[in-house]
Amino acid sequence: MTLNWWFDIIEYRIFHDAPRLILVANEVGDLWIMDCQFDDELDEYPDSYDLFFIGKKDGDTDVLDEYVQQGCGEYVQSVRVKDVEFDESRRKKLRILPRSSSGLLTDVISPK
Repeated sequence: MTLNWWFDIIEYRIFHDAPRLILVANEVGDLWIMDCQFDDELDEYPDSYDLFFIGKKDGDTDVLDEYVQQGCGEYVQSVRVKDVEFDESRRKKLRILPRSSSGLLTDVISPK
């Protein structure tokens, strides 16, 4: 079962098989960051994104720059990379498959 909506990918910065630092927006304009940075100790990318809620921002704010330089957003939870479905291009849209063990993710990211 998948969520019934797609998130628009507003911007991404790192791409290795799939985007690894992503700014997305839901249908009501809330912004989210999904971060899956390379782990030097493991010498690979982790198997999950950290999901951060940003909220609404004005169009002049470079949200990813702010996130990278200062940190911003409220950490929500991790999302397994295998639970993220991308559009065919892997650069325009994504949706998150709900976790079988918890409905929390669906509850958290549902548009309000």
